[in-house]
Amino acid sequence: MELRSCLALLFLCLSGGMSYAADAAERQILGFSPDGRYFAFEQFGVQDGSGFPYSEIFVINLDNDRWLDGTPVRVRLENDAQSLGKARDKALSEARKFLEQSHVENNGRVLASNPVNQKTENPQHLVFHSYYTSLGHLEPVDETDQDVITLTVEDVVLPTPEACPIGDTPLAGFVLKAKRGAEPFHEVYRDKTIPASRGCPLKYSLSDAVAYASADGRIQRLVALVNVFSFGFEGADRRFIAVPVQ
Repeated sequence: MELRSCLALLFLCLSGGMSYAADAAERQILGFSPDGRYFAFEQFGVQDGSGFPYSEIFVINLDNDRWLDGTPVRVRLENDAQSLGKARDKALSEARKFLEQSHVENNGRVLASNPVNQKTENPQHLVFHSYYTSLGHLEPVDETDQDVITLTVEDVVLPTPEACPIGDTPLAGFVLKAKRGAEPFHEVYRDKTIPASRGCPLKYSLSDAVAYASADGRIQRLVALVNVFSFGFEGADRRFIAVPVQ
């Protein structure tokens, strides 16, 4: 099949109610540092085509939206007989010094989620109440409309990176917007170019809203995990991008 036809077919799949992925990475929330400065998560899976298991661990400085020096840790076992568990264990072992350096703890709370296989009216939106931790339970701060947070991600067409195929389907960056209650949306993040680390992205949706609450129960940090669907060997591959929400 010609490249243009392949890209067109991918676009048709991605434009439907559900996003399809040949290699749909899973994610594991590793948590925040006690001061809320750092956030860490893992994405892992089995590559399409090769069948190689992989695990990648990201530690992000939320103050400047940059990876901690030395990260992400990327492990790929180039043997399809190796287990995914071994790849994940190796990645965690290699990332441990960075998790200790940033003091990341298992304290992240998923406030809302769009599983990739969930049928939803709009996977580019997340709407949820703010929650805080109290006696080991998640309880609503209040039940007013002002407590409701809405996140939305929008695709924006950007110039095709040099390493990507040029076809009928344009490659995309994204814009993330947020609002509380009846306030107007404000722009949290906007791509100006497509980073080389992202591959050849076709479409985006929202995966999770992850929060960190301080000891007094107030939410100190909110992170949006964005699904990025990129051109892959057997279809569109799903990976994650973490974006701090102020």
